[in-house]
Amino acid sequence: MTQFEKDLRKPMAGAKSLGIYNLLITKRDMHLYCVGVKPNKAFKISNVKKYFGIKGNKFNIDTQLRRMANRELLGEYDLTNL
Repeated sequence: MTQFEKDLRKPMAGAKSLGIYNLLITKRDMHLYCVGVKPNKAFKISNVKKYFGIKGNKFNIDTQLRRMANRELLGEYDLTNL
């Protein structure tokens, strides 16, 4: 079980869960990273891979994060089913 899956169960004020919040923020950061901008000083792509349990280069990771965000919009990460 990845840290993302664990964080899906943690409620957060203003968001469905800590995992969803991290997904949306990381999706934004990965887009910036793909166009050549480092989002912050501590940003590492290896941390993204470890947290979400995904593999590939920066473009594949960006695509996978976008798919995960779309799944969240469709309601596949329903917290009552976890």
